[in-house]
Amino acid sequence: LSRSPRPMQPVWGRLLCIGAKEAQAYRRIDIDKVELVIGRKEGCGERIADNTVSSVHCRITLKRAEHVPETPLAFYGLEDEEDDDMPMPRSPTEVWIEDCSANGTFVNTQKLGKNNRVRLAQNDEVGLIRACGGSERPPYAFIFQDFSNELEPHELEALLSPSATAPPTPRGSVEVAPINLQQPAQMAPQPPVAPLAKLTPGPLNERTPGGKSDDDSLYMSIAALATPNPEGLREIRNTMRRGVLDIGDFITSDGPSALLDVVAEVLAKPKLGWVDLELLDGALGALTELTRSRDGTQSVLETEGALDRLVALR
Repeated sequence: LSRSPRPMQPVWGRLLCIGAKEAQAYRRIDIDKVELVIGRKEGCGERIADNTVSSVHCRITLKRAEHVPETPLAFYGLEDEEDDDMPMPRSPTEVWIEDCSANGTFVNTQKLGKNNRVRLAQNDEVGLIRACGGSERPPYAFIFQDFSNELEPHELEALLSPSATAPPTPRGSVEVAPINLQQPAQMAPQPPVAPLAKLTPGPLNERTPGGKSDDDSLYMSIAALATPNPEGLREIRNTMRRGVLDIGDFITSDGPSALLDVVAEVLAKPKLGWVDLELLDGALGALTELTRSRDGTQSVLETEGALDRLVALR
């Protein structure tokens, strides 16, 4: 996908479209306003011309977080490969989704219910009409990506300032209290190092209720590589380690090349920050797991420029 010129407001989030009625799989919706309204009504930030979608179906809002703890200094070094329990730093922002429809808004497998809201976490799936993760995909669904932690302090302040001009979006719901859903960790990872346009996912296969299939793990891995971030790369490594991810399908989807692209993009920078080190650590961890199998090792060695990229690490 070609990207339009940089908007006046920085992009703080993204939705990857994965619904059954999407004409283009993984179409991107960049979010550069403090609020995105999804619905059928004229003026919605993402307008869906379908009568099954409510005029104002749901609302995604970026808010200033409360009680942000200080980041431990240990976080800024490379984490140990086996240490997956180290706490990640909290973002200075929170992202909430509000259900404004009686037709159903789902976060992963949970239905919110009209006038309820819940926090969104990285890679949460938002489904309209039907829940994600079942045997039949929702007609309209999205993978949520949070880039707010990458914003410069002045960009974040300008975005969240009460004096900032709010977008003219439709209203139609009252102030609501959050509901208590079981949620993943609230770390807001970093934006992509570079778009990996050559990634070639196959069709989104049906996923079995009650758990993640190999197809589901592959599909989430492809989404994570499309917008690489430390948390997503660690999850790819962990699914390989647990034997959940089908290595053959991952290779067919150009996964090894995408991981090497992350390494190359990070190493091309003149100066590496802690986010770059986390990206590099995640990509190398996934490559290490990949090369534990014969097919995985062969796929890495056969990737053009692979040895040059890995030698550059010395």
